[in-house]
Amino acid sequence: MKILITSGGTSEPIDAVRAITNSATGRLGACVADTFAALEAVDGVHYLCAHDAARPAPSGKIHTHAFQTTADLEALLDQTLAEVRPDIIVHAAAVSDYCVAQVTDAHGCVLDRREKISSSEPELHVTLTPNPKLIGRIAAQMPEAILVGFKLLDGVTREALLAAGRGILESNGCAFVLANDKRDIVGDRHTAVLLGAGGEAHEYETKAQIAAGIAAHTIKEWRHRHG
Repeated sequence: MKILITSGGTSEPIDAVRAITNSATGRLGACVADTFAALEAVDGVHYLCAHDAARPAPSGKIHTHAFQTTADLEALLDQTLAEVRPDIIVHAAAVSDYCVAQVTDAHGCVLDRREKISSSEPELHVTLTPNPKLIGRIAAQMPEAILVGFKLLDGVTREALLAAGRGILESNGCAFVLANDKRDIVGDRHTAVLLGAGGEAHEYETKAQIAAGIAAHTIKEWRHRHG
């Protein structure tokens, strides 16, 4: 089998030195890559990660490619999907919902973002525009692949978290979605629920358990579909 994993957080530049990003570390994605690479059934793992994201352990099976912006990741995904045709896709990257369209000063003048904007500016206005939802593009390009989506919320009820996860399942053609709450991620503890399109829910308490669960259930689903 061929596996594709996205990991870490995208970063959207404000100017030549500043950017809008998120708190994703890529540690879970790296753990998932290590888990798949250790399986005999897996021929190769294509790991698309942010420049500063955690990396899996060295392995001849793992092929790593780095991205920065959402546009970078989108281009890498298009290329990898076309060339590799992965059997299982784990879309764990935290993709920025918005990118920077322009930056203006207090008088409404558009500033040159190709350089470092002066810190002497008394006021800056950053205009954001929505990024494309990459998970929908993945599902459209590779409908036959086993797709795992992720949903991260912060400080919500369990019912709200599961409802949001099921929403991702239904709207993006995922086989599974990992639903987790930021407040339940502390050090090695990572409480999460893997929701399946068939209505099942598998609960985990560490990144290692999550990675093992994703590998086991996606491979089982692939074998079920392919006899």
